[in-house]
Amino acid sequence: TRISYLLAALESAAEASGRPMIVALLNVDVLLRSLFIDARGEDLLHRVLMHLQQSNAAPEAKLRALFQTSDSPTAFWALSPPLAESVVPLSAEDFRTAADVQRPSNGAIVGVAAITDVLLDVLASEGEGESEGSRENDHVREARRFEWRMDQVLGHAAVLQLRQEHADSRTSFAVVLWETIRQICQRPYLAAPRHARDVGHPIVEAMLHTSLLEPRWCPTRLVMPDAETRRRLLSWLDDQHAKLSWPQRIEYSVQLLRDRPDILRRLDNPDQGRR
Repeated sequence: TRISYLLAALESAAEASGRPMIVALLNVDVLLRSLFIDARGEDLLHRVLMHLQQSNAAPEAKLRALFQTSDSPTAFWALSPPLAESVVPLSAEDFRTAADVQRPSNGAIVGVAAITDVLLDVLASEGEGESEGSRENDHVREARRFEWRMDQVLGHAAVLQLRQEHADSRTSFAVVLWETIRQICQRPYLAAPRHARDVGHPIVEAMLHTSLLEPRWCPTRLVMPDAETRRRLLSWLDDQHAKLSWPQRIEYSVQLLRDRPDILRRLDNPDQGRR
């Protein structure tokens, strides 16, 4: 109720000023992912999104909202129906000029921008870049972050369930996991369902959960965050395969011949990826 009153007060202030007012909500993923917030956090974010992305998405609305998150599953969930019916990607130029983008017939629109891409565009246009020391520190930090993300993938509930399904053969699980990741790296994108909850492929779900995959729109799809992430994943796969003994490599190759068609089929239908 207090949130409803606050939003109503902001709307009244925007209307009284006669000019659009922007309310910025940063790190909204805290409401979904924090260990210290229960299910009421998701309910609160759902209410705010429904109000600001639906009721206030029309062109004549004076109160506009900016939601920021660095969490892929939160972004996918927040921009899935019914919270967002029409999503339009925004570029750095849209941010500079606040130019109108083409609106759907019902007038409601939600714009989305990959902030990393926007910042790189802005820095490139202004001739700015990172120093050598800064790049070296970033490299170490990104390497540690990647290791943490892979640990999270391997410990994700859906991947643990997949491991249990292959409990009789460690090689079979390794083939499914490693070759699925390899296939993802080789594709420019993965087709994705409109709603985040419909992602059924356990490995895709785990990679999305750790932001090794990110959502994009028009059309809805999942992509690698950048070329460096793809390089690190392929390097990780090579390291894992190098640990196999020669008999294990032979067994791996035979198992791959059996499982490859099923691996490809499941990736082509990520909403039907579970057994």
